Amino acid sequence: MRDSDREALGAMLAKVMSVYGKQITSGFVDVFFDSLAAYDLESVRRGLNAHVQNPDSGQFPPKPADVVRLIDGTSQDQGMQAWSRVDKAVRRIGPYQSVVFDDPVVHRVLDDMGGWVKLCNTSSEEDYKFQGLEFARRYRACVIAGGVGADYPHYLIGMTEAENSNAGFKVPEPLLIGDRAACLTVLRDGAGGRLTITHAGKSVKQLMAESKRLGNTSEAKL
Repeated sequence: MRDSDREALGAMLAKVMSVYGKQITSGFVDVFFDSLAAYDLESVRRGLNAHVQNPDSGQFPPKPADVVRLIDGTSQDQGMQAWSRVDKAVRRIGPYQSVVFDDPVVHRVLDDMGGWVKLCNTSSEEDYKFQGLEFARRYRACVIAGGVGADYPHYLIGMTEAENSNAGFKVPEPLLIGDRAACLTVLRDGAGGRLTITHAGKSVKQLMAESKRLGNTSEAKL
């Protein structure tokens, strides 16, 4: 939503809350606006209407989380839906191609679980099923935390690219999985996100001395 939608949101909330015999304040509207700012006004309208009509929870006044759940589905639902898409890609594409999904959370979770190649080469169907449950759990945690920002790899490397790159051969183009425009956004906005491991090249004593020098430099700048 944009700031210009705040007044319309207030009118919408006043109408909905009147069903529950309650009046709203400007602070109440502010909380809803800040919590739902990532959604357009029409989506919020649909979410509020769905809450009022919900036979399980509609007897209680809506909270922002209720509206988000009805717009997006529960975080667990999202995790299983995301896994369904990943599973289809694994079975159709396999480990050789590098891939770009249209969801940065997928990149973050799969990278944390060992990467695209490792998932595709899971040894047994039982282990693969466990990987699916683990993926959904991690995905849900990311959603609850508010997403991954730019902390994810631009794309997921396949075996062909890894082998060709090491041998100095041409690297194949990655496959885009899902909405093309969203895939390109994911590819553009990722900040890397992979764990960086380097050789220190110095003894622990030398590293401690370097750390102290860096600390002194930072204090001097302050």
